[in-house]
Formats: sequence, C-alpha cells, structure tokens
Amino acid sequence: MLRFMRDEYDDPPLLITENGCADAVGEEALVDDARIRYCNDHIRTVELGSLLIVSFHPVRKLSILM
Repeated sequence: MLRFMRDEYDDPPLLITENGCADAVGEEALVDDARIRYCNDHIRTVELGSLLIVSFHPVRKLSILM
C-alpha cells in the first residue's frame, strides 16, 4: 500500500496514525517480545521502502483514553 501511494501519487509525505498487534493478557503481558518484534519489523519495512514518513505513532492502550 505504501509503495502504491508513493508510485501513484508522486511520493507524498505520509502520516501513519495507527498500527498495532494483538496484546497478551495476564502474566504473558510482561513478556512483550511479540509486540516489540512487530513494531521493529514494521519500522524496518517502512525504512526499506524509501518512503517519506512524516510521523509514526504506535498504538498504545492509553492513547484511546486521551
């Protein structure tokens, strides 16, 4: 999708306002490796796409309350 936007619309600046993955619950939530890996992979993929990303804000549970 990001490459399509780049190619079709002359590489516009993009604002990623949300992304996320399923959260663990209970004691499993203390081991957050899956979410950390997901966010790292997402950022790496965006970097490899050579796209101009103006801002990136990963979703947090508290962001829903604000």
